[in-house]
Amino acid sequence: MGVLGGCAAGAGWGLLGLALTLVFWVGVIGLLASRARGFGRGAPAAARTRAAGGDRALATLRERYARGEIDHGEFEERRRALADQFPAL
Repeated sequence: MGVLGGCAAGAGWGLLGLALTLVFWVGVIGLLASRARGFGRGAPAAARTRAAGGDRALATLRERYARGEIDHGEFEERRRALADQFPAL
């Protein structure tokens, strides 16, 4: 047997070791659960918001053009500006 004896060799960590092990596994399970909830949601919320904003802006632009409020040149200029701002369009 070693200097500390057979029983005392592994007893140094006791409750602290148990607590650290529990904290570790709770963290791992929590991380996996958060990843599982986010998996398959598609595009991040910010990207969906930008795309939706671009869709609304383009729809408004088309309506103004259809009503005759803007001419073809202005329509094309603004459509290109929207395409630069919202590349998903």
